[in-house]
Amino acid sequence: MSGGVDSSVSEILLKKQGFEIIGVTFRVYNSQNQRLDTFEQSINDASFVADELKIPYYIIDVKKEFEQKIISNFISEYYSGQTPNPCVLCNPEIKWKNLLEMANELDCNYIATGHYAIINTKNNRFFISRGLDELKDQSYFLW
Repeated sequence: MSGGVDSSVSEILLKKQGFEIIGVTFRVYNSQNQRLDTFEQSINDASFVADELKIPYYIIDVKKEFEQKIISNFISEYYSGQTPNPCVLCNPEIKWKNLLEMANELDCNYIATGHYAIINTKNNRFFISRGLDELKDQSYFLW
């Protein structure tokens, strides 16, 4: 849960369809000024939505892992003259790894993100495709 509209609407729609929902947010850094920090506000917003929907809500602390694997790589690549893309590392190394571990621990059958994309199947395999509206497409963030 990002605390934003997309993940919140996804939760509402899934709950209305009868799914048992669990909310999860990653804490990727410590805020210096929590009163002014937008990341802290997003955690507060996600917590509020979870309370309103009466669903369990978890915050997964990945600060150390994020610093070591994502931030350090970003700085190194940037100083080497590259254009780093943190999502390319974060998705497999942090986001999907931790979400799958938690889903398995809590015996969850599905993970929903709220990103705008299309899920297709071919030969009994699922894959993510671009959304119909190119301006709203978020399939890239799920890679």
